[in-house]
Amino acid sequence: MSNEGEESEESEGTSSDGAEADQASDDGSEMPARPDAEVIDERLTEVESQLGDAETEADLDDVEERLDSIEADLEEANLPEPDEDEDDEEAEDPRAEFESKLEELRDALEDARGPYAEDAVNDVEDAHATISDTRWTDQGEAEIADAVEAFLGEAYGILDTDPGDLADAESTAEENEEKEAATDGGEDAEAGDSEDADNGGEDEEGEVFEYEPIDVSVDRDIESLLAALDTVVSDIEGSDLDPDENEGAIAALLDATADLESAIEDAQAFDDLSVREKLAYEGFYDVLESENKRDFPPEWNAIKLYERREEVEPILLAFDLLGSAFMKEHCIEAFRRMGATEAFDVMHQQAQRRNKAPIEALGKIGDDRALETLHPYIEGEDDPGLQQVTIKAIGEIGSEDSTQHVADRLVAENEEVRSRAARALGKIGDTRAISPLADVLRDDESDTVRASAAWALTQIGTEDALDAATQYTEDRSYLVQSEAEWAARALGSEDGETGNAEREQPA
Repeated sequence: MSNEGEESEESEGTSSDGAEADQASDDGSEMPARPDAEVIDERLTEVESQLGDAETEADLDDVEERLDSIEADLEEANLPEPDEDEDDEEAEDPRAEFESKLEELRDALEDARGPYAEDAVNDVEDAHATISDTRWTDQGEAEIADAVEAFLGEAYGILDTDPGDLADAESTAEENEEKEAATDGGEDAEAGDSEDADNGGEDEEGEVFEYEPIDVSVDRDIESLLAALDTVVSDIEGSDLDPDENEGAIAALLDATADLESAIEDAQAFDDLSVREKLAYEGFYDVLESENKRDFPPEWNAIKLYERREEVEPILLAFDLLGSAFMKEHCIEAFRRMGATEAFDVMHQQAQRRNKAPIEALGKIGDDRALETLHPYIEGEDDPGLQQVTIKAIGEIGSEDSTQHVADRLVAENEEVRSRAARALGKIGDTRAISPLADVLRDDESDTVRASAAWALTQIGTEDALDAATQYTEDRSYLVQSEAEWAARALGSEDGETGNAEREQPA
C-alpha cells in the first residue's frame, strides 16, 4: 500500500501519487505543481491497473482504500468548471468524468470480490423460503426431496463433513451451534481447520478443487427437508471458508446451490397445473358418476351435485379457480339457494363491486357484517335496480340497525324501490317502522306500495301495527284490502297470529 494519507498534506486537494514530480527539478529549482485534474487522472489509472493485478481480498481492500482516498481528494480538488456557453452534451466536466470513472472502478471492485460462503448461505435460505412458501403437488414434493438430498450430498462432500443424522436435523442444528460456541477461538477450532486442510478442503494455487459427493438420506416430508437445509446452513457458516484459500470450495457450493434452485424451479407446484388439473387434484370431479361424466360442462353438474349434498367447500373451490362468468354465476346461485355462511367472505368481496347476484346471496346468508357495505348502495336515485336488490337483501338480513336506512327509502322516486323498502321493514320487524308504514299506507299514490306497507305492518304483528292495517279492509284497492283482511284476522285471533310468517310477500 502507498503512503497517500501522509503526503497529501504537502499538496492540498491531491494525494502523493505522482507527487514526486512536483517537488523539484534536477537542478534543485522548484517545478510548478501539476493541475489537480492531471494528478487525479493518473491516480485513477494506477488504481485501475492495481485492480487488474489484485489476487486476494487483501489486495482488493488496498484498492478500496485508494479509491476512498481519491474520492475524498476529488471533493476538494480545484477542477475546471464546464463552459456554460457550450451545448450541454459538448461541455467538458472533468469532475463528472472522474466521478463516473470512480463509480465504474467501484463496480469492478465489487465484481472482483468473492465468492463468499455467505453467498451460498443466502442461496440456500432463498431455496428454503421457496420450498416453504409454495404449495407442491405429490409429484412436486418427491422432486423437491430428490433435489434437496442431491444438494446435501454435494454440500457435505464439498465441506468434507459428516452430516450426522439428518433425520433429526432440527436437533443437529442446535448441537452444531452449541459446539461452535464451545470451540470458538479455542484449540478444537484450530484442530478442525487443520483437519479440513488435510482432507483437501483448501485450494492450492493452480490446483482444481476436487471433492466426492456423499450419500445423504433424509425424511422426505417437506418439514424434514426444510430442517435439513437449516442444518446445512449452520454447517456452512461454521466451516469458516476463506474467500482466498477456499475459493474452489465456495465456487463448488455456489454451483450446487444453483443446481438446487434450478431443480426447485422445475418441480411441479400446484400453481403449475391447469384449472381442470387443479380441480381434479382436489377431487372436485369425484362426485360425478359414470352416467353424468359425459355431460358438458362437467363442472356445472358437479356444482349441482355438491349443492344437493350441501357441500360448500367444493363450490368455493370452483368459484375460485373457474374463470368462466357462466360458471361463477352458477356458483353464486348455489350459495344463494344454500344460504351458505361459508361463502360470506367471497360474496362480500364480490358485492363490493356492486354486483347484484352476490348481494342477493348475502341476503340469504344473513350475516350482519354485510350491512356496512350494503347501506350506502340504497342512497340516492341513481340505480333503482341495484337499490331494489340491496333493500331486499337488507330485509332478509333483518337487523334493526338497518331500520332508518330502509325507512328513508319509503319516499324514493321509484315506486318499486318504495315497495321494496316497505317489505324490508316488515322483514326486519322493528316497531319504530309502524308510524312511517302507516303514513305510506294512507298517502302513497301507488296501490302496490300501499299493499306492501299493509303486509309489512301485519308482519310486525304488534297490536298497534295490526290496528293500523285493519283500517283498510274496505279499501278501493283489492291488493290493499286483501292485506288489511289478513291483519284483521291476526288481530282477532286468540294468539294474534294467522301464519303471517309463511305468507308470500305481495306482488
